[in-house]
Amino acid sequence: MLFIFEKPDEHGIWMMDMKFPIDVVFLDSNRKVVMIKEEVSPDNFPAVYAPEKPTKYIIELHSGTAINLGIKVGQTLSW
Repeated sequence: MLFIFEKPDEHGIWMMDMKFPIDVVFLDSNRKVVMIKEEVSPDNFPAVYAPEKPTKYIIELHSGTAINLGIKVGQTLSW
């Protein structure tokens, strides 16, 4: 799932009503990866995961996908 926010900010993600673990990739307005949270479990609710830098995009992937695709902090993604 791709979240696109109107303006960059320290947007957070939580696991309410999730049924399976995910990877969360936070990207700035230039689509540069600023933070990755891997294998975030639904059991962690109500914890909120937010980057220390402003982001405009957040991508949620099935757990393990970020590492399988080689996504790393500092990398620029395109779509």
